[in-house]
Amino acid sequence: MLDEWREAARHGWPGTDHSDCCEMPYCRSELDEVMRDLPAFAADRLRRLVDPLDREYAKRTLPYPLAPLDLAWWYRRCPDIDLRWPTRMQ
Repeated sequence: MLDEWREAARHGWPGTDHSDCCEMPYCRSELDEVMRDLPAFAADRLRRLVDPLDREYAKRTLPYPLAPLDLAWWYRRCPDIDLRWPTRMQ
């Protein structure tokens, strides 16, 4: 799970065409569930690994304004957005 979230946070979702904001990061939900179930000391250790990946994912994605607000924040993001300004008109 952690490896999947690391890959998604750093490089996007493998095997997607990057055109759909509905690519769901299930592995992050699983990590959240694990962190809730672990004893506090273990959850804190895992949280220290997940937090930087969360920041990286949030930095490289944009909010998806049509997503329901009751979803976790990672479901309300559009992955794999190219934020670079075009260098010239095609």
